[in-house]
Amino acid sequence: MTRWRLLALSVLFSGLALPFSIASQPAVPVTVNVTINGEPVDALIRVIQADRTVGVEYTDVHTPGRAQFQLVPGNYRLRVEHGAGFTSLPRTLDVTARAGSSVDVAVQIERLLDARTAGYYSADLHTHTIASAAAMERDFGIKNHGVTPVDQAVGVQLAADLDVMFISDHNSVDGHELFARTAQERGVPFVLSEEITTLRWGHFNPYSLRPGELVEFKFDKLPSQFFEEARAKGATMIQVNHPLDPTGGYFFSRNRPEFDPSFDAAEVFNGSFDESDNQTVLQMFRYWNEGKRYVATAVSDDHDWKALGDQYGTPRTYVRVEGALTAEKFIAALKTGHVFVTYGPLLFVTANGSTMPGDTVQVQSGAKITLTAEVRSVVSLDGVKAEIIRSGERVQTFELSGSAQMLSLEDSPTANGWYAIRLVDAQRKYLALTNPIWVEVGR
Repeated sequence: MTRWRLLALSVLFSGLALPFSIASQPAVPVTVNVTINGEPVDALIRVIQADRTVGVEYTDVHTPGRAQFQLVPGNYRLRVEHGAGFTSLPRTLDVTARAGSSVDVAVQIERLLDARTAGYYSADLHTHTIASAAAMERDFGIKNHGVTPVDQAVGVQLAADLDVMFISDHNSVDGHELFARTAQERGVPFVLSEEITTLRWGHFNPYSLRPGELVEFKFDKLPSQFFEEARAKGATMIQVNHPLDPTGGYFFSRNRPEFDPSFDAAEVFNGSFDESDNQTVLQMFRYWNEGKRYVATAVSDDHDWKALGDQYGTPRTYVRVEGALTAEKFIAALKTGHVFVTYGPLLFVTANGSTMPGDTVQVQSGAKITLTAEVRSVVSLDGVKAEIIRSGERVQTFELSGSAQMLSLEDSPTANGWYAIRLVDAQRKYLALTNPIWVEVGR
């Protein structure tokens, strides 16, 4: 899980981490061109040698579909990814870098899944750039906390096949202008935020902020003051980041008098799933049982585009948007809870044929509700369980298989509540979760 950790700086040689002992060898230029259906697409390229990833490269956001970097002579495997395992599978190819020559390869990716056809669009609602670094050093004395170039952060998110670009640097909006300009150049919607980073209360993402509008950090400010200032500067959503992370979780303050419950969303998945995420999901269940319609989101919280492990866009938030996509419509739909969050599988759920997560279905006591779910994945779902949750309790479990499956359940609620569907793996780690479909039962 990506948190307050310090980011170690790699020794870089033309973008590829190389040991000092071989950095003096002659460089071999490499060009990789990536397309889908003949059109250039942004991509991530993992450089593998002797079954070990030795570097990460990306296509250049300013020359879509083209990556240029250098390798020392040797044999390599290039793993080319678009969609981060959500919408396509990686392509691998073996190349030999010979001194005095160059490597020029073309890779065609096949998009296997596209949630856009169902009206769902994705974003990574908590990301960082190099603009975080100066603010973290200024406010907390933490150095090098943010590595990704601001403009390339757009290309990195496009390589993950995200639909809405997002920036949220620690106590900084210095990246807003370049990020917005780059997204506009690429013709994609974008959302400007800031991770309000405090020592006492945790971290918050307000969005959308007006360009360059900083929510000022002060040690003595209360959550209500941060929220009020953020809304005055354009935010219609306040998201609580990693709410139960031991190093900075706002939910630990939920019984204190200073706790302001007027936020709109909370991250239930932040980076790799761990116990703090599990506890956050359980707390959200309790809030939903109290009728508090907080929206569950999923984020990478990534800081370093060249890190070998974490990846922008994993996990991510999918939002159902009516009609043509805009950033404004995306946020408005997000606020209603028309959302599922996922580490990979797509999870489309309705009640009674049309009611989607975030909406309310009204029934008479004893009447039936039919829940229908379509699960799709680019990898096998063998061993995955789909569980239907009613007001926090599991009422039905399905064993999944293959890469696509339809599920259906009839239930007769007798009291107000909610339904959600979650996917879990064999270790009970979450793979996906819908926001609630709310139920109001008449007499």
